[in-house]
Amino acid sequence: PTDTTYIWNGSSWATGGTLNTPLHYANGCGTTSAGLSVGGLNPTPTTIDVVEEYNGTDWTTVTSYPTTITHRPVGGLQTDALVVGGKTNNATSAVTDDCYSYDGTNWTQTTDYPFKIYLGGMSKNDTAASGATICFGGSNNTVSPEAIAANTYHWAGTTNLTISTE
Repeated sequence: PTDTTYIWNGSSWATGGTLNTPLHYANGCGTTSAGLSVGGLNPTPTTIDVVEEYNGTDWTTVTSYPTTITHRPVGGLQTDALVVGGKTNNATSAVTDDCYSYDGTNWTQTTDYPFKIYLGGMSKNDTAASGATICFGGSNNTVSPEAIAANTYHWAGTTNLTISTE
């Protein structure tokens, strides 16, 4: 695990602040001055619920994620984020379809994702409202990766809508 933060400045990587908790499989979102790290595996490796916010210099531990989680897609901003699925422990059978939104202070469970997923990608337009989040790809150990990769979901704030299937 590592506690190092790397920041892309447009032409090269620079070292940023140090996470309070060294992690494997930490996923996050946000900007270089307002980042968010959600869950991961600590050095033992045990799945943890730690959430940290980044201000461009330092990481601060904030409200924990509602459950221990790792390998999850995370997208959005520090004050408007979405977390989909993930593994609730380090076992491959512990994949979830839970979906939580974060407002910068509190976690709220929303509509479950259409299927259990981990290792997917997520993106959010940082200048738009919550409706601009998409989740794509991933795996769940049950449905073939090809079947999951063929779906892209758009987050509309309360439901997941398929916007592309191939």
